[in-house]
Amino acid sequence: MKRILGMGVGVVYLVISYAAFSRARTGWDAGHTDIGFWFTVIAGFLFIAALAAIIGTWIHTQETSDAAH
Repeated sequence: MKRILGMGVGVVYLVISYAAFSRARTGWDAGHTDIGFWFTVIAGFLFIAALAAIIGTWIHTQETSDAAH
């Protein structure tokens, strides 16, 4: 269950990151460099958070053997 929730959070962050990149692209195309720049920064942070959620969930929900402890 933890893996499903963690991966779900990561996917939600990826979707929000994609939306922010789309908004940044629209800002750049319209000549609003400030909107393009800041939405690119926000999207970058969201993408990093998404990767951290997905990779962290994967690592911390792996089955461990008792022999390793």
